[in-house]
Amino acid sequence: MANKEHIERLKRGVAEWNAWREEAASREPDLSGANLFGADFHGANFHGAILAGAYLSGADLVQAILTDADLTDATLTGANLTRADMVGAHLSCTKLIGANLNGATLTRANLSRANLTRANLSQAKLNDAPLDEAILTNADLTGTTLTGASLFYTVFGDVDLSSVIGLETCNHLGPSIIDHRTLQKSKVLPLAFLHGVGLPDRLIEYLPSLYGELPAPSP
Repeated sequence: MANKEHIERLKRGVAEWNAWREEAASREPDLSGANLFGADFHGANFHGAILAGAYLSGADLVQAILTDADLTDATLTGANLTRADMVGAHLSCTKLIGANLNGATLTRANLSRANLTRANLSQAKLNDAPLDEAILTNADLTGTTLTGASLFYTVFGDVDLSSVIGLETCNHLGPSIIDHRTLQKSKVLPLAFLHGVGLPDRLIEYLPSLYGELPAPSP
């Protein structure tokens, strides 16, 4: 259960919330399970906050600080996490274990060492609506864990996947989108991942001649 005082402080706006956080950096706000649907948290300081199970669908988290926050099982469908800072600090990391990031925008987000084990990075097509894609363009995925993450029409654009943990275990519910910049930066990627995102065999075979590396074998 979320701390009612913390919820009330958050409702007063980002400026007042951030000022309160700066007064005592040691605070760990408890917003677990809170309904924060569509809220404007642009630039909010959620460093170390407990947001496990929180409902953040459609929330504006642009430039939000989520370092070391616990977002286990949080719902972030359609949330805008552009330039959000989720980098791990002091060997710990932002926990997004089992989080639902369906349709979330993570352009230029710092996900370094974040844990997205079993996270949903896929998208769902409702009726004949346009596809809402989980976008990872230009995101920092250094040491990010994607073990068991669900992918479907996930956009990997201009990102380096070479140090991502668990790529070979991703659950591909359908094809994803991966551009040549990502392939060039990443070079060695597991065959299971390359097949899973939908690359044809002939292209996979041709990759070594393009980038001078062989795909990593599947376990």
